[in-house]
Amino acid sequence: MNFLGILIAILIFGLIIAVHEAGHFVAAKLNGVKVNQFALGMGPAIFKFQKGETLYALRLFPIGGYCQMEGEDDESADDRAFGKRPVWRRIIIIVAGAFMNLVLGVVLIAIMVVQSGAITSRTVSYFYENASSHETGLELGDKVINVNGMRLFTVTDFNYQLASDEDGVFDMTVIRDGKKVQLNDVTLEKNGDNLIIDFKVAPISLTVGSVAKETLGRT
Repeated sequence: MNFLGILIAILIFGLIIAVHEAGHFVAAKLNGVKVNQFALGMGPAIFKFQKGETLYALRLFPIGGYCQMEGEDDESADDRAFGKRPVWRRIIIIVAGAFMNLVLGVVLIAIMVVQSGAITSRTVSYFYENASSHETGLELGDKVINVNGMRLFTVTDFNYQLASDEDGVFDMTVIRDGKKVQLNDVTLEKNGDNLIIDFKVAPISLTVGSVAKETLGRT
C-alpha cells in the first residue's frame, strides 16, 4: 500500500472514531454527565485545549479515541457523575456511539447514490431482440421482487442473484399490473460461463425520496 492509501485509511478510521466518540460526548452532555476529556488518538497529545469543564485533545497515535466521563470507571462524589445517572440515561450514552456510526454509514451510502447520477430499478423496461427471458415469461413493466427464493430490495440484490446462478434458469416473482405473479423457469442464455442479460431495467429519477429508498434498500 502506498503512502496515499495509508493516509486515506487513517483518515477514514479517524472519521469513524470521531463520529463514534462524538455520539458518546453529545449524549453525555444532553443527559447531564460531566465529560472530563474528549480525545482522538492515543498517546502523547499533539494539540489540546481546555474549554469549560472538558479537555479536548488530538493525540499522536491514530488508533482510537475516548470520551472520558466523570465517574465512568471509578466512584465519584460529583452529582454529574456517569454512575449517578439513571440506568436508562446510561444506556442512551453507551448506545449513542454505535448509533452515530450507523448514521454515518447511511449518510455515506446516500452520498454514493447521489454521486452515481442515477438509480436503477428492478422494473423491466426493454428487451433485446429474441430475448429468451421474454420468451420464457418476463414482460415489459414487470418489477422483479424475488429470484430463486431470495427477496430483492435493490438492483444489487438482483444482479447478485443473476451472477451467482449456474444454469441460467430462474424462478421469479414479479409485480405485474399491481399483482404478484410467479414465473417459473425464466431462462437467460449463456456464453461460456457468462450469463447474457437480454433485458434492461428502468432508471429512477434522483429525488430525496428515491435516494432515501435506495440508501435503505427499499427501491
